[in-house]
Amino acid sequence: MSKVPLHELFITTKLSQNMSYKETLKSINVALKKLKLEYIDLLLIHGAYSDSKQMYKAMEELYENGVLRAIGISNFTTKKYVDFVKDVKITPMINQMETHVFFMQKELRAVMKDTRLEAWSPFANGKNGYFSNLVLDGIAKKHGKNIAQIGLRYLIQNGIIAIPKTTKKSRMIENIDIFDFSLDDEDLTKISHLDTNKSLFGWY
Repeated sequence: MSKVPLHELFITTKLSQNMSYKETLKSINVALKKLKLEYIDLLLIHGAYSDSKQMYKAMEELYENGVLRAIGISNFTTKKYVDFVKDVKITPMINQMETHVFFMQKELRAVMKDTRLEAWSPFANGKNGYFSNLVLDGIAKKHGKNIAQIGLRYLIQNGIIAIPKTTKKSRMIENIDIFDFSLDDEDLTKISHLDTNKSLFGWY
């Protein structure tokens, strides 16, 4: 049992398979019981399933009833996002997507006016030489930070929510220690040139 008070936690979970409207309501109730909660802070649909709109309708109702504090989607590319929001009552608050210095999702961000982008794998899973990149390393030394902190700061300054994954306490502390400095225009320009506008995972 966590010693952290519930009100200090922000709990997110996902619907990770295609479901009908009724199945979605049942699945959310099961999640609440398993988590021993009266509400969920953020619920996402994990992918663009065939019944995503029915699933989201159930989520909208529970959001209006206060059972869900925020609702969103995950892995909805630009085309899928645009198609999806045409038929929803409440615009998704979050779209969780692969986002990092090598893939900044510029096209998607341009159409998501009322939806925040949340980056999964903000370190690109170490791919493409992320942690040895000379541009990031040079900027890190300039600010007295490490490469991971520069990458996260770049996302934050672009209005992107970042959720770095680590099991090490020291890394957690480093990952949150990015609010005592800012990247200047020169830094931002250099990092922007790293963007290839391509996924490094290629499964969606």
